[in-house]
Amino acid sequence: MTKYLFRISDCFLTFIYHINIAPARTDNFRLTFSAFLLQIMDPNLLPAVLRTTLPPKLEKIKNGSYTENDNDYPIHLYLKENDIRVQEDGSDIIQFLKRKNLLITGATGFLGKLLLEKLLRCCKDIGTIYVVIRTKKGVDPQSRLEDFLNNWVFCKLSQIRPNYKDNVVGISGDFEFDGLGLSNESRGILTENVNIIYHVAATVRFDEPLKRAVKINIEGSQQIIQLAKECKKLDVFVHISTAYSNCQEKLIKEDFYPPHIDPYKLMLMTKELPDDILEKITPGMLQSIPNTYLYTKQISEDLVKREAVGLPACIQRPAIVIASAKEPIRSWVDNIYGPVGVMQGAAIGLLHISPVNANGIAECVPADFVINNCIAASYKTVKERKLGQIPIYNFTSSNSNPLHWKDLLYIVKKIGSKILVSKVFFKFTSCWSWYYIVSFLLHTIPAVIIDFVLERLGKKPLYVL
Repeated sequence: MTKYLFRISDCFLTFIYHINIAPARTDNFRLTFSAFLLQIMDPNLLPAVLRTTLPPKLEKIKNGSYTENDNDYPIHLYLKENDIRVQEDGSDIIQFLKRKNLLITGATGFLGKLLLEKLLRCCKDIGTIYVVIRTKKGVDPQSRLEDFLNNWVFCKLSQIRPNYKDNVVGISGDFEFDGLGLSNESRGILTENVNIIYHVAATVRFDEPLKRAVKINIEGSQQIIQLAKECKKLDVFVHISTAYSNCQEKLIKEDFYPPHIDPYKLMLMTKELPDDILEKITPGMLQSIPNTYLYTKQISEDLVKREAVGLPACIQRPAIVIASAKEPIRSWVDNIYGPVGVMQGAAIGLLHISPVNANGIAECVPADFVINNCIAASYKTVKERKLGQIPIYNFTSSNSNPLHWKDLLYIVKKIGSKILVSKVFFKFTSCWSWYYIVSFLLHTIPAVIIDFVLERLGKKPLYVL
């Protein structure tokens, strides 16, 4: 079977070589392809910067025994010394955060981790930070919290503030349950103590069923606003949205736009209608909106506008969030969403073409910049305190120094991985015909072959959708 598969691979690569799409040596393809089949499910092959925990060989950096001469992985490039400490008395924002108790929803997510880390690092006198955390895959919230706080994104923080965990308290809750799944005791603790709420929690899956997207992104926002209203010492409520929530507009101002549908009607509809009916009518409801994520995030903004009246609240709309630029670890990211997934897929030779205008502006913003803006927005909202209106802060790339999609091709060459499915080459194209042809040859055919082999090995197919 393997010999037969290699013959198919040889013919395929020979054809690709002769049309000059992917000049690659057949022998190299054999080696990488066979290694890929043997090790496809091994998580230790992922680049360190994409893991949620440190690779076993790199745990030694925690006890200071790692040196730049260690060749396991160039982790020193990501943990090298840089000025990420904060002048404790040099910022009005730091003074504002002192002794404040905070609630962060979605703290275990990508942005949530960075927000928590930044707050703990920038203000040693910060109060208690409560994080809502749910039971997942049979692991209870307390165990998940302990594992979460050992994530290597906190590695630099642990050097600066060894006792950082003392400021974090886990609150058991779940946005898919009424009342956020909070017990009366937990709700009482929050309403008595919390000064600042950062509502980061959301389902960011583009293909999320409408019912679940509404439950988390819209009803969840409604529930957290209700909790904010009950907080006796609330200074500010910050809702994280997205700059693409109104993607149907050519120019997106820092203003509210009419919702696609009344949020209360949508919530009632998703509760009353069966799942199969909702699935059938979803495309018609979305119309020109590309997915349920953007659909529900735009409607949740209207809900905030209606329900947060009288609260010191603001909305932040970041563009496409990518890896951190500097803090706390250069190039840190823990997911493969959006451009990150495309670049990683290209870096391992899995993806070779994407239907994007290479000269178009990539509205991508570093995650640490988003976090800094989020904290600054909360301070500005408190300082100006206009209870009659809810300010919106768009956070997009600079017009004076824009990032173009073609610039991301440089990143592909810099991403490291021990997995190489085939020779690394990647192109953007504006020609849909060319995209479909190349995608069929370089994506569809290899996917069918690999899934065929996986099935014969008794494993679950991964690549054919």
